[in-house]
Amino acid sequence: KPGSAETDALYAQVRAEDQQAVQQLRHELEVSEQTKHLAELESERDDLQRERSRTNAKRTELLAREKQHRVELAKLEAIDRNRLGDKITNIELIADTHVDALEVQQKRLQLDSEVSILDVKIEEIKVKIKAQQDKISQLETDDTESRG
Repeated sequence: KPGSAETDALYAQVRAEDQQAVQQLRHELEVSEQTKHLAELESERDDLQRERSRTNAKRTELLAREKQHRVELAKLEAIDRNRLGDKITNIELIADTHVDALEVQQKRLQLDSEVSILDVKIEEIKVKIKAQQDKISQLETDDTESRG
């Protein structure tokens, strides 16, 4: 049975050169496991970046709508300042447009926050990826030196 006490006891009696081959295979297994972990981290980073792109696209769409409302609001206020149109209608249109702009701004600000949080998460995972890459490089260097 692999990993059993009996196997370990028998393995302890194996010649050193045969143990060296097993050690090399264990090392290769460790490199493979660490490389798999790196791939998982990279996949997580890629997922976060896709989510950030989608969120940012929604955010910029809302920002454009917010600006459209602000342009319309500026036009309505200019009309009112120049005493054009019906005063009551002007006041109602200005108030409605202002409320619409604020609603869009509120949604956009929420997405600003989400994008910022995703940026932090992406940077954190990039640090983990770099550390994992360094770990794998060190394992490969150790292997080269031990064969040396």
